[in-house]
Amino acid sequence: MSIALGYEVVKAGYKAPFLTTQELTSQLYAPFADATFQRELERLGKYLSLDKTASSHFFQVVNQAYERQSVIITSNRPFQEWSGVFHDAVIVTAILDRVLHHAHIFNIKGDSYRLREYMQAEEKKVMPLS
Repeated sequence: MSIALGYEVVKAGYKAPFLTTQELTSQLYAPFADATFQRELERLGKYLSLDKTASSHFFQVVNQAYERQSVIITSNRPFQEWSGVFHDAVIVTAILDRVLHHAHIFNIKGDSYRLREYMQAEEKKVMPLS
């Protein structure tokens, strides 16, 4: 769903980069080391299991975009489990505070389509010949 929304945004003439959390935080590590972190954070802000530094970087990206830009975040974990992903309850609270303030939440339940396709393919492999 998020990719489809991003596609429509691009069709409308806007930029909509797609980054995983890992890609996002990895992009922020190098500039942090060479003192260009703030510039990279601002560049990423124009669009838009982690350690404490990565969690802090993710929060800073969310904070930079807050009330300025649209952000789509997808997760297969309920909000209650985010403390285990970000390893810092204070950062999770701050992220959720900003993300949920103007949010539209889509809670999609059901089996993974990837798992469903895999299971269907496996069933075809073991079907006996008539």
